[in-house]
Amino acid sequence: MATDNEIVERAKSAFIEGVEKVEAGRYVEAELCFRRSLECLPERVSTLGNLCAVLILLGKREEAQGVNAKILQLDPANEQARIRKAALLRDSSGEFESAIALLKDLLHASQDKASVHFQLGLSYRDSANLVEAERHFKLAAQLNPANWENWFQLANTQNSMAGNG
Repeated sequence: MATDNEIVERAKSAFIEGVEKVEAGRYVEAELCFRRSLECLPERVSTLGNLCAVLILLGKREEAQGVNAKILQLDPANEQARIRKAALLRDSSGEFESAIALLKDLLHASQDKASVHFQLGLSYRDSANLVEAERHFKLAAQLNPANWENWFQLANTQNSMAGNG
């Protein structure tokens, strides 16, 4: 029988391998690594978060919703899981208003306001409210100017507003 230290080391090794696979764009392999890690430590929130992100990248949104729900069960204040919940509502179910409400609630307590504004921008854009989308993409770009995605979405929204998109 494996000792606790051996179990932790196996989980850590599989997790690190999963992160390396993600960085290499090998998401199917990363998913397997994160699942191996979770076999050792099934309630490790950081591993669950990485698995959830990979599942989204692989288009497995329903399964990602289940993993994200488990993260929120284990850590209800987990900001990234709360942001992901809103994004999954918007992208999987088209529940724009629910996503917007969750994100607005999160905005007040958030440490990562740029991500929340970005997700609000996406939610407003998808609900055809381009004025609010533009406002939130601008705020995201101001808060995190190094993130090119903020600027891309802002420009894309402004083009749509001008009738060019």
